Amino acid sequence: MFQRMAMGLVLSMACLTGCARPERAGPTESPEQALDRLLIACVAGDQQAMLELTPQPYRELCQTFLLAEESHDIVAKALDEKFGVAKTNRTHGSAKRDLLGLRKAQVMNRTVLENGNVKLMVRETFADDKVSGKRRGSPARDSNYLVVNVDGAWQIARPFEPWIQLAGGKAEKYFQRMPGGLDVEAAKVVLPKELDKLAAPSAWPKPIDRSVAELLEEATKAKDLASAFARDIGGGKYRTRAEAQNAHRKASGVIAELMATPNENGQP
Repeated sequence: MFQRMAMGLVLSMACLTGCARPERAGPTESPEQALDRLLIACVAGDQQAMLELTPQPYRELCQTFLLAEESHDIVAKALDEKFGVAKTNRTHGSAKRDLLGLRKAQVMNRTVLENGNVKLMVRETFADDKVSGKRRGSPARDSNYLVVNVDGAWQIARPFEPWIQLAGGKAEKYFQRMPGGLDVEAAKVVLPKELDKLAAPSAWPKPIDRSVAELLEEATKAKDLASAFARDIGGGKYRTRAEAQNAHRKASGVIAELMATPNENGQP
């Protein structure tokens, strides 16, 4: 195990040919195996498997942002169909693209914490942006993952956009000197606190007075609300894009705050 960790854990799309689907496999027996299966789920685009590998409350946090993003996109599509395609409909990082866009994961460091949890420093490589066809902001990003043992099975949590920004973090770019003297651009996620201290919305720099479970409940309602707004937009209830956007933002309440984070540093 030590030799494998020292070499770094790297999976690629090519390795998936004979791999079992995460949901059909037995319990994860090590933090590294949890990372293996997380990556397999990401490459397969298997959102459910990714969520099953994520411990609480991070799983509900992922679900909240994914639902909020779906709500945003439902309304954005209706706005484009009614008022024409806008230059941009998103000013925030994409949770789904970050959570499922992972394509390679190399363990750079492993730390066993006092409570028995494990912190993995992981060098992440993401898929190209399928929407624009452009490469993501940097080809690699270093990030700390938290791996916890839940009822004998390891589960893994990782920071993602736009949670990184809401939690007061950012992706700092730097240049890494490669063999041969070539400087390659990379990035690292810098958070103001450890990951386990940032799950609660009340701990964010702009605190939200909700538990993660309450946010998830509101995000679920927000998706139904978005569908109703889309019908109203298509039916001509709003005269302008701005009028419809303002009405939807007010009706969405706290969920709108999750989607209003500016996407600084081009990440991801």
